[in-house]
Amino acid sequence: YWLLPDGTEDIQWMGDYPGVYSFRQHQIGHKNTYVVSFMTGCVHRCSYCNNWARYLKYRDICGNKAPRVRYKTPERMVEELKIIKNHHRVKFLFIADNDICIRSLEEIREFYMLYKEVIGLPFYAMASPDTLTEKKLKVLIAAGLVELNVGIQTIERVNANMYNRNIKDREVLDVTQMINRYVKQAKLDVFYDFIFFLSLIHISEPTRPLYISYAV
Repeated sequence: YWLLPDGTEDIQWMGDYPGVYSFRQHQIGHKNTYVVSFMTGCVHRCSYCNNWARYLKYRDICGNKAPRVRYKTPERMVEELKIIKNHHRVKFLFIADNDICIRSLEEIREFYMLYKEVIGLPFYAMASPDTLTEKKLKVLIAAGLVELNVGIQTIERVNANMYNRNIKDREVLDVTQMINRYVKQAKLDVFYDFIFFLSLIHISEPTRPLYISYAV
């Protein structure tokens, strides 16, 4: 791993680090954090994302049978986390899957049963408004979810025409209102990712998109 500490421009080589470090994602920082991912690819086809671009390249080579996403079973996830927990002083898990909620409710429930019994650590995860449901959220919170990151991007028209995200504004509002109840009830920290195009008068093309996270 290479690490860029806060407030510096000096990248540090972490090749010999003991497995965990103080990891800062958005506004919340946690000591003894272990970053892990159990999936590759993504079910979404966001035009701005390298996952979609890599899939298109992969499909050109392997044909239409190339899977858009692959992810590990709940048993395999907990098996790997058990090894990590036994070998490192882990206090917090950063699950870097692009969207943990592409899994079915049954899979998430199975993960909860195994994770709660064997691992029992608080964790961070990412989801999308069109995959997250209240039933899935309740199970994830029961498992140990304390930080949730949800990508909203921008308004319905731009999402559909520019970003290949076909989700209605009303759907986004309904999901965020649902999440907000658990912000209060379960003390869940939630981060919403927006994309803003910044442009100047008389400039024909917009600048690079600015990614902003808004914490609730």
